[in-house]
Amino acid sequence: MHIWKKGPKKIMGFGNLRSLKVKECNSLTNLFSPSIAKLLVMLWDIEAINCGKIEEILASAGEEEDENDVLFSQVFSILLEDLPNLKCPTLRTYFPTNLKTPQLKEVIEGDSYTTHWKGDLNANIEHIFKRKGNKPSSNSQFYSNHQTLSQFARLAKVYKAWKFYRIQIVKEAAQKGLPVCRHLFLHYPEDEHVHHLSYQQFLVGTEILVVPVLDKGKKNVKVYFPVGESSNWQHIWTGKLFTEQGCEAWVEAPIGYPAVFVKAGSIIGETFVKNLRDLEIL
Repeated sequence: MHIWKKGPKKIMGFGNLRSLKVKECNSLTNLFSPSIAKLLVMLWDIEAINCGKIEEILASAGEEEDENDVLFSQVFSILLEDLPNLKCPTLRTYFPTNLKTPQLKEVIEGDSYTTHWKGDLNANIEHIFKRKGNKPSSNSQFYSNHQTLSQFARLAKVYKAWKFYRIQIVKEAAQKGLPVCRHLFLHYPEDEHVHHLSYQQFLVGTEILVVPVLDKGKKNVKVYFPVGESSNWQHIWTGKLFTEQGCEAWVEAPIGYPAVFVKAGSIIGETFVKNLRDLEIL
């Protein structure tokens, strides 16, 4: 069942219809058939909210309907919210491949009303409906319990502690094209060991070295300290100095205490550590 069923014969078109909004209708299985869709030549935006039985937005072509391209030439916004049966592994149920929306620039996601655009309508629907976290009430959030909330609050302070440096390197990225997060090769090109590193560790600017935990359950990481001038590194959580260059070391990295190092004696490093102390993180 769709809004217009088979399409009343007396109605020859919907040429002036600009906005289509359907809410809390539990009998619909799709919004319209291809033959009806072709009449919506001036449609600007489409909304479907809290319609529990909708399986398709545009129904598959029936025997009596032409499968030629359906062109929504004016549509620029689509909002889909709380449509639990809108599911299909291939995504062709959402919008068939013969549907074109050249003016569409965003897909609005409820309940957050954030917008998405990845250049292709099906890619957007896949992003919204298949990604984790689309239903906050069905997924754990940072505010779900005291432990995760307190951890979030603590790490927000850590984020604040290096704001001064973040501003500096973002500006540098805009002016010079240097990324904020950098492969070690960018600053240690003569160190052959660095050539073999990929995602295991990275630099933030030039002054911060980060070695993330990549495997679930692990509480330590192997860190490589590159060869180069002024390359003594200080562990921000313990203050331990690593002065030997071109070597590896295992470092504890429990949840909430990632393996992060700053250049020993640098103004950036000292300011970062001081800010952590002022915020009562250290």
